[in-house]
Amino acid sequence: MLSRTDWELGAAKVEGIIPFIFEGFDELLALLSVRRAWRFFERDFPFAHGVFHEGSLDHGEIMRSWQSDERQLFLSVLSRHGRPAVKSAVRQIMDAKGYRERTAEKFLLVDSALSRLDDHLPTRSPIPVLEDWIEELRSESPDFLEVEHVEWDLDEANLQEARRPRADGWAAGIALALRPEVFGLGKAPFLVPGALSKRIFAQDPDMQIVDALRENLEESFDEIYAEIAAALAAYRRAENELSDLYSSSRAFETWKFAYGAGPTSIMEVARMLAKRPQKLTTQISRRSGRTKRPLPSQPVANTAKRAVEALLRRGLVSVREDKMIIAQA
Repeated sequence: MLSRTDWELGAAKVEGIIPFIFEGFDELLALLSVRRAWRFFERDFPFAHGVFHEGSLDHGEIMRSWQSDERQLFLSVLSRHGRPAVKSAVRQIMDAKGYRERTAEKFLLVDSALSRLDDHLPTRSPIPVLEDWIEELRSESPDFLEVEHVEWDLDEANLQEARRPRADGWAAGIALALRPEVFGLGKAPFLVPGALSKRIFAQDPDMQIVDALRENLEESFDEIYAEIAAALAAYRRAENELSDLYSSSRAFETWKFAYGAGPTSIMEVARMLAKRPQKLTTQISRRSGRTKRPLPSQPVANTAKRAVEALLRRGLVSVREDKMIIAQA
């Protein structure tokens, strides 16, 4: 019997959690996975800075990046191809940002990479399948190759042209994140980003592609497992802290969004809540045993503000100097 590699052990740990993911918690995990996927996209996508692009803290947070156009297109791709939980998470972020789904020619590369990947599925041998898929992209779609060397010229026009590299491995990264079944996680309600990196699409890779894949996968599954464990503890704490509120309160929804999507504003929360149907079912408080009846509906802006105030009182969020709401674990 063949022993499992480190990345396979990590994937098995994540797979073992999936049957125990419950309704509500799946929404939080989907949001977290979209947030993680953006970080990898931001790392690899050739923004206007081209080969000089370096990730920044602002870029790394999907709600705070100033790359609005690319964010809208990124979310639109996930909305078109994602699973129901992912689609729902994406819809929340798009509603918060006031986006509508759209596409652009460059982002059709994701569709192309996804179609090629689907031709190899289903599979029980992820690494050989990914090697074949990557080789197809590298040999038949040169746009995916990473620019490594540019002959600079002091002429501004040439410099500007050189700052537009043909390096679209990011599209393959999104495609693979959308297919957790590649790794035996067919029922995962979240994305699995991080398996690919720029070195895999370098013209002359500095290590074997298979070794880079294994290294990336080991790190990614370790991070996903740790993220799920931390999220469950945070979810249970928030659920307990908010159990005495009226059922019409939107505080728990607000906390889930802030924890999952990252730093957000009250206005963004209000836009997100405005698109979500409010559940007005009568509930029983687990603390007091008393019946909690819904309050009359309030204007959404006031609802968002009250939700944040409730979270602040319970130490479940903090507010930065720039007014951004930060969820506490």
